[in-house]
Amino acid sequence: MNVLSTRVVLRERTLAEVFDLAFRFVAVRGGRKYLRLWLGACGPPLALCLALRYLQVEWGWVWAVALAGFVIAQIPFTLAASRLLLGDDLALGSLTRAWLPRIPGQLVMHALAATLLGVTGFVVIPIPFLAARFLYLPEITLLEGSGLVRAYERGTRLCQGRMAHALETCALLLAVWAAFILGAEVLGRAVQDDLLSLPAPADALVNGGSWFALCGFFAAVPFLATARFLAYIDGRTRREAWDVQLRFTELANGPRGSV
Repeated sequence: MNVLSTRVVLRERTLAEVFDLAFRFVAVRGGRKYLRLWLGACGPPLALCLALRYLQVEWGWVWAVALAGFVIAQIPFTLAASRLLLGDDLALGSLTRAWLPRIPGQLVMHALAATLLGVTGFVVIPIPFLAARFLYLPEITLLEGSGLVRAYERGTRLCQGRMAHALETCALLLAVWAAFILGAEVLGRAVQDDLLSLPAPADALVNGGSWFALCGFFAAVPFLATARFLAYIDGRTRREAWDVQLRFTELANGPRGSV
């Protein structure tokens, strides 16, 4: 990547700065493009989950489908963030053509990673440390074209010497995800009970799940995918020889004659 062509300044950032930038990236650079992308990527799996629950499917199966939908829905946002980092154009047609063929491979790799976490997490490596090595699995597989084993090795190198930072990133992503889900649950119930005075729904998050929680689950996808992508970029900025290009960026943007 040529950082001289990026629309976002690449420099070493704290985790708080990465998440703040992710929020502004989604709201400003993504904007309406992200909204249209959300309708196409998150709308169908959300509708499927709601339909399954309407048919009285158990919440465990509904959340399993939601997790698979999350894996599918995050793909175009990862690709979109990488494109918006380099330019302002985001053609949804070409993005969709790049997204759809990646779905089977991403589902298989995430399923294998989840299986590996479940099988070896309690025996060989504590789950948080193994999960940190899979933190950037979507970025490495989608943007670098690596397989699962190569992605694990690459994730291990990116986390080398910065495992605490990777664990903190995982924890913060999960906290934001939980905040979206809980926030949607509280807001939805407040609107239904207090504003509209409708009967309380039978489903609730404390009992396994609710329609509001599902909406919050998928509403978080654009932010989570963008925040993880920017954390990945920050990791590459620190780990690899991007400091040279960063210095050239400073020289290009600085006053003439600076050294």
